[in-house]
Amino acid sequence: MKADVNRQLLEVSRGSTAALEQLYCELGSSVYGLALSLLADPAAAEDVLQDTFVRVFTMAAAHSPDKNGRSWIFTIARNLCLDRIKSPQYTVRQITEQEKQQTDSAALDFIADVELKEAVALLDSFSRSIVLLHLAAGFRFREIAQLLGEKQSSVQWTYYTAVKKLKAYYQPEL
Repeated sequence: MKADVNRQLLEVSRGSTAALEQLYCELGSSVYGLALSLLADPAAAEDVLQDTFVRVFTMAAAHSPDKNGRSWIFTIARNLCLDRIKSPQYTVRQITEQEKQQTDSAALDFIADVELKEAVALLDSFSRSIVLLHLAAGFRFREIAQLLGEKQSSVQWTYYTAVKKLKAYYQPEL
């Protein structure tokens, strides 16, 4: 997968909008999920999603082919989220319960198993982000730690604690 993303980024650096579209189709929902988990605002997450792929298109030539292209794209998204949060114009908007349900649903859309989706939705947003990035997007703990600006040990501990909660959900009698 690393090679595919890097190959697509090389094509994007040569001006291929078809390769950009492929990247968007493969990674768009995961980028949106990351932005949604960091911003908790569907509209802001959508803006970050669009801005991420605009930057990918304009900066693809700066990507080093020996680096993980997927991680590079998620780092762009994370930095856009952090820039938005740090901006003086940014205010944490209180979302309604309906928006929260829609946000949770959108972040979990890639999970086909309804029962697993319900279980993951019960996790707090930080734990859910880590589980989704690891299981759905295939990130290693080191990469997740970099994306979220956390220590790797904290990410691993949070992941394993979340997995225990998920196991308890599936096997409450244990």
